[in-house]
Amino acid sequence: MENSIQWHIPTENVNNSVASPILRAEVNINDDDLSQEAKAQFGYHTEILHAFRLNARNVLANDGLSPIGRHLFCINLEKDYMNCKRVLNYVAKNMQLKRTAGLLPPTFFICGLPRTGSTLLFNLLACDPLCRAPLATDLFYPVPPLARSDTTGQAQRIIEVSKSSEIFRAVGLNDYERQLLASHPRYAHEEDLFLFYHVGISLFNTLLTSPDNTELLEWFFNDTNKNFAYEYHKTFLQMLNNVDTPRSHWILKSPIHTFFLDTLLRHYPSASFIMTHRRLDEVLPSYAR
Repeated sequence: MENSIQWHIPTENVNNSVASPILRAEVNINDDDLSQEAKAQFGYHTEILHAFRLNARNVLANDGLSPIGRHLFCINLEKDYMNCKRVLNYVAKNMQLKRTAGLLPPTFFICGLPRTGSTLLFNLLACDPLCRAPLATDLFYPVPPLARSDTTGQAQRIIEVSKSSEIFRAVGLNDYERQLLASHPRYAHEEDLFLFYHVGISLFNTLLTSPDNTELLEWFFNDTNKNFAYEYHKTFLQMLNNVDTPRSHWILKSPIHTFFLDTLLRHYPSASFIMTHRRLDEVLPSYAR
């Protein structure tokens, strides 16, 4: 049974158009709504389930989490896992996707430390009409996948993406998004970091565990157990490619790939890489901001 508590937030910090929230204290992580076809086709689904339960167990064991922090972790973890299950269910039912599996155009990965200009470079290269880069709508509302030319469907999903800020406003974090956008503007194209969130891999979550608990951190940096993440990554990319194939290549970007290059190359042996660099004495203060 999920626990929840009523949390009273000063009214001047709350968006009055959003109902007073009931803060979550636990998560419900299970694969009951993953179809039998998906379970049979994607054997790695058990590793994804393990990853989410590992995150939940370690983060929620931290008594230092604030009620709001615990609530946001719970709803985001469940949302990410739900996106993953929707993708796997969709692909398992789509026979055409199965037949075209593995037929991807050349793929370019932009890697490097955060705050090295990789986002600006990514969005610059994404302007090439011959290539394709994931849209925020692709990553946050992936099913069913939409072609870029589906302007009506994309417009509807842009509205849904914009509603995500209501989660923070509802719990009194009115300034959070403004401060975040001051350091990291939001663009139409988005990094594939969020595909790792879909499978329970988040460096941010390792920071939410108690200082004496290193289980999640050690698991995160273990490059030998991340095949499932790139199997899902490629499944997702094939799903997008099936409805809207670029004329030339895919362009992807995330600093997280730097941790798992060996695994990435096993799944994308023909991939090309762009590594961005910046002085560390500039990177670290910028990242800490």
